[in-house]
Amino acid sequence: MSNLRKLIVILAVIVGMLVVFAAIKTFERKDDSMLKIYNEYKEKGKESQFTPEDVRKSFGR
Repeated sequence: MSNLRKLIVILAVIVGMLVVFAAIKTFERKDDSMLKIYNEYKEKGKESQFTPEDVRKSFGR
């Protein structure tokens, strides 16, 4: 392999890792925001028919 191809492969791997890392962080934030919404809903005194575990399960965690 030429040096240029090696460089392209290395850069592609690094960019791919960054995209995966960013996606994981985004999904974690979405899960946290749903828990925040649940907690706000609960604080208002409304009766809830779901639990934080149900929220996590709905997001595949």
